[in-house]
Amino acid sequence: NFVLLLPPADSTKPFNLDKITFQKRNLTIREFVVEICQLAGMEFRVDDNALTIYPPGGLDTARKAEPKPKPVGAAADFASELIIPRINFEEVTLQEAVDFLNQKAKELTKDGPVFPIVLDAKADPKAKVQEIRIKNAPLSAALQYVTEASGHTWTANDKELRIMGK
Repeated sequence: NFVLLLPPADSTKPFNLDKITFQKRNLTIREFVVEICQLAGMEFRVDDNALTIYPPGGLDTARKAEPKPKPVGAAADFASELIIPRINFEEVTLQEAVDFLNQKAKELTKDGPVFPIVLDAKADPKAKVQEIRIKNAPLSAALQYVTEASGHTWTANDKELRIMGK
């Protein structure tokens, strides 16, 4: 997983969001990340979960997202326990992503209960999901990525996983 934390909107520190042309070969992944971060004016760290690229001065200078309440209920438990082996979305609609995730949930659950992912009336089924590529992630993480990428939120109860418009 790659995480990119942007500097605060009022930041005066230099930060390069322009396209970077990179013409080097035979680099290790670490050398590549170091070079990209230097060109973009960023820093990075690697932990068990992700490679995180963040503004100079540390993670405390990054924009902080409002903490969201964690979905609860039987459907939320289902979503956190069901592991999707591979997701490769590129230029798909929210509806296409939901259809794929529902299909995978049915395939992977076998004989157990399946909690459907449904779109709320305020959700935009045509919203675009540009690109998501993950392996061996829980359905809940996939839902989080899809909803963030499409400008939506999600919740759960004892019957379903629901994607809502913001």
